[in-house]
Amino acid sequence: MTTTAPAPTTSASPPGDPLRSTRVLGRLAGFVLAHRKAVIVFWTLAFLAGGTAAGHVSTRLTVDFSLPGQPGYETGLAILHTYGNGGETSPDILVVTVPPGESVAGDRQAIGSAFDALRQSQPELRVIDQAVTGDSRFVTNDGRSSFAYLFEPITHSMGPNAVSTAAENEVRHLLPGYSIGLTGLGQLENGTSSHGPGVLVETLFGGVGALAVLAFVFASFLAFVPLLVAAVSILSTLLVILGLTYLTDVSFVVEFLVALVGLGIAIDYSLLLVTRWREEREKGIPNHEAVVHAVETAGRAVVLSGLTVAIGLMALVVLPVPGLRSVGIGGMLIPLVSILVVDTLLPALLGGIGPRVDWPRIRHEARASRPWSRWSAGITRHRGLATGVALVLLAIAMLPIFHLAVGETGVSSLARSGPAHDAYRTLVDGGVPGGVLTPLEVLTSSEAARPVQARLAKVPGIATVALPSGATGSRDGTSDLIAIPVQPSVNDTTLAPVDAAKEPRGNNIYGIARVVVAGRTV
Repeated sequence: MTTTAPAPTTSASPPGDPLRSTRVLGRLAGFVLAHRKAVIVFWTLAFLAGGTAAGHVSTRLTVDFSLPGQPGYETGLAILHTYGNGGETSPDILVVTVPPGESVAGDRQAIGSAFDALRQSQPELRVIDQAVTGDSRFVTNDGRSSFAYLFEPITHSMGPNAVSTAAENEVRHLLPGYSIGLTGLGQLENGTSSHGPGVLVETLFGGVGALAVLAFVFASFLAFVPLLVAAVSILSTLLVILGLTYLTDVSFVVEFLVALVGLGIAIDYSLLLVTRWREEREKGIPNHEAVVHAVETAGRAVVLSGLTVAIGLMALVVLPVPGLRSVGIGGMLIPLVSILVVDTLLPALLGGIGPRVDWPRIRHEARASRPWSRWSAGITRHRGLATGVALVLLAIAMLPIFHLAVGETGVSSLARSGPAHDAYRTLVDGGVPGGVLTPLEVLTSSEAARPVQARLAKVPGIATVALPSGATGSRDGTSDLIAIPVQPSVNDTTLAPVDAAKEPRGNNIYGIARVVVAGRTV
């Protein structure tokens, strides 16, 4: 009788064990699968902390469009240093309309006294009105409305300026029976009383659209998984951004980048890995092994793509523009965090609930789609025609580039209703130039102020040039002239008066005069 010796035992992992992978990403996938619960708990905590941080991030972000080294920016700094306001900020405009049957000329003393009281109570403001300029263009043609510029100290926050609001309330109290309005570029940019959708709402809209596409691609409940991964990526990135704000200034633009670009990147990377996982599953490979193969292949593409995006955004760090530099620093975090989430949290989910949520499996990866197969075959057969059509479509898509305006499209793109719009229309309908929103501040020496004022008044596109009296317009041997253009200088198509004002013309007739559009570096 013979007996068969038992097969020798070995401590090696069985053939299908994902922990046997020798690749870095394969070993990472094996570690994640072996500690799925811990990985999921970690990202759940990051998700909750990010949700809490999201409410505080916006209050710590800065609004900074400065261009250090540019003449307009440097002039703005000089004005801000000497006068304590203006330069970098657009002034608000306080509009006073006298009661029916009265006129600005008849009530000049009352209006002037109200503005004088405002200067006393809020010395941080520079109040420039008809009384300190002697300029009749500060009064409407019908003689019933007048305005005053309110140059406020610089602020890096978004939204209405509290100082101007307080000034409006004070003048309304000092002039009972008068109609008081507050307008200006900043007021109109903030819109009407009904605000547009915030970052959260915009992200939700994007998520709903992405869900429709994912449902078409996967044809199963698996479509929700990439959205879950994107949500974790976005909130985790915001958590890191919040910590970053305590180390350096971060532009408010980063919040939109994280929410909208982060949504697209996280979903895109999730699609790569999930699609490859499904393909492996269609081959009959066990689930955990399919996860490892997907991470080793598609996960590598995710890493390479994410690093490429991060490096591209890091290039902004070397630019001498603070706003763009912070966008580069904050923006590079989006793909980096997405890489971590996609290559750790997603394998943990697929290794557990993946097969269960991949239902009802209307579409299978093992069978090629007939419509798309016919489409690709047709493109291959008619390569020349397909290329020509693509080039025509590309040319059509490029046409709007030749009509782009750098800046805002115009005042029509700002608020078209509300108190700020009504106050602005009161001025424009009364004959005040529309460029009242974007006055030019021209800094020059006090002795050259009058000649510079006379020269500026002759510049095409400039409606009037005011030299405020006293400390309102002259300090420390300098004078800050206020030039009002005919049209608002809101984009590169309306900057002709600004360019003409900066033109030296001969032997530098402006002396040391330097020009800045209030709140706009030019």
